[in-house]
Amino acid sequence: MTSLQSGDCLDYHRLEARVARGGIASIFRATDLRAGRQFAIKVPHPEPECDATFFERFQREALICRGMDHPRVLKVRNEESQNVGAAARSITA
Repeated sequence: MTSLQSGDCLDYHRLEARVARGGIASIFRATDLRAGRQFAIKVPHPEPECDATFFERFQREALICRGMDHPRVLKVRNEESQNVGAAARSITA
């Protein structure tokens, strides 16, 4: 996967703006083009994504986050996407 920018699409999600960048992933404000809702999506950087250990860690993090239920933590949705990324439910900017 190449580096993503605002305006790029992942399946039916359009990346609107990068709101954070960490060592292994970026968080984007995105729009679900089917439902018209905004949400946050975490997308790994291309370099670590190719590492099997990193990919397992990223998937494990998404699984753990799906089980969390706290008002200060965004709930992770189970997306059937062909692209790597963890999507969180609607957010307000």
